[in-house]
Amino acid sequence: MSNRLRLSLLALNLLGTACIGACQREGGEGQPASSPQLPTPARSVEPPGVPDRFVFRPEFQTTNGPVQAGTAFAILLPNLSRPVLLTAIHLLGPAGGLAQAIPAAEVPRAVTQVSLEDCFDSSPLETFDARAILIPDAAPLGSASKAGDLVAFWLPMDAAVHPARLARTNPKAGTKVWLAASLVEGAPPSQRLHAATVRGIDEEGNIVYLFDNVRLSIRATSGAPVLDSKGEVVAVNLGGYEENGMKFGLGNPIDRFRPHLESAATASSAKP
Repeated sequence: MSNRLRLSLLALNLLGTACIGACQREGGEGQPASSPQLPTPARSVEPPGVPDRFVFRPEFQTTNGPVQAGTAFAILLPNLSRPVLLTAIHLLGPAGGLAQAIPAAEVPRAVTQVSLEDCFDSSPLETFDARAILIPDAAPLGSASKAGDLVAFWLPMDAAVHPARLARTNPKAGTKVWLAASLVEGAPPSQRLHAATVRGIDEEGNIVYLFDNVRLSIRATSGAPVLDSKGEVVAVNLGGYEENGMKFGLGNPIDRFRPHLESAATASSAKP
């Protein structure tokens, strides 16, 4: 399948809607141009814990209109005490209901406010003024970029979050990983983890993982964390596709985005 056709499928699926409490425009299920060979099944490992106040349903106020879509999560970066919110930059565009995508360079100006609702507990909505971390090398899925599909915001120092750490390197093919998200179909909304096995890296630099549950729907999970058995983030979920009766996910892998995120956060934290 050609890259052009793959991107067309992704674009069409990104316009699909999903409702969890409030309707969200988001998605990302398509077909890759080519996939790595299926590895040997992962050995049995224990899943990580997923605390409350780690995975959220975000809402963004932007100069182009509101965006209520996808999933976001909190992390801590090395040598920085302020937590960071991560999600997928493609949500700040047609996938999130906007007429046009907000380029990475415009995010600090265009996104003015962020609200977070925990995916799994009954905590009240938390709203704060947006302070984006400029990652100029980020771009939506399907666009060539060094940092991949990613957007980041500083969280308040006193934000009631339980941030995770980032893994040092990509998981190897055959490794067990888990998507941490509340699903709209195929699993109870209260189920926090959805097991998968790493298949490898595709030709566009995305990590590919095969879900155990072929019936799950990953709509509204763009921007959710993919975790290893230690609970460290190995990827940011971006979308997925079906092939030969199997369900695959696509993510922005840690090896691609981590250096750019850490560099951008360090530069941002040094500003008054």
